[in-house]
Amino acid sequence: MGDLNLDLPALLEASAGTGKTFAVEHLVLRFVVEKPEWEFDSILLLSFTEKTAGDLRKRIRDLLKKESRKDCWTEAERRRLFEAHLRSDEASIHTLHGFCHSILKAHALEN
Repeated sequence: MGDLNLDLPALLEASAGTGKTFAVEHLVLRFVVEKPEWEFDSILLLSFTEKTAGDLRKRIRDLLKKESRKDCWTEAERRRLFEAHLRSDEASIHTLHGFCHSILKAHALEN
C-alpha cells in the first residue's frame, strides 16, 4: 500500500475478509500525513452496505485519533492527524445507493 501513488485515482476491489477496510483506513492515514494540502472533506468512499460504511467511518476516526498520539510523527503530522480525526464526519462515506440519492437530491431541480 505504501507504493500506491496518492496522486492517481485508485479502485480497491477484493473478496470479503481480505483487508479492504484496513487498506482504506491506512490510505486515508497516508493522505493526511503525506498530503498536507489535502482537505478531509474531499474524500469519497463508497461501499455496498450501511454497516460497512458506518464501520469504515468509525475505524478511520479511531485510527486517526490513535495515530495522532504516537511519537513517530512530527508535531505538524500529529496536529494534522488530530484535526482530521475531529473532521472525520465531514468525509463522504456512503453506500452506492446513498451517494446516488444525495446527488439526485442535490440536483433535482436543475434543468
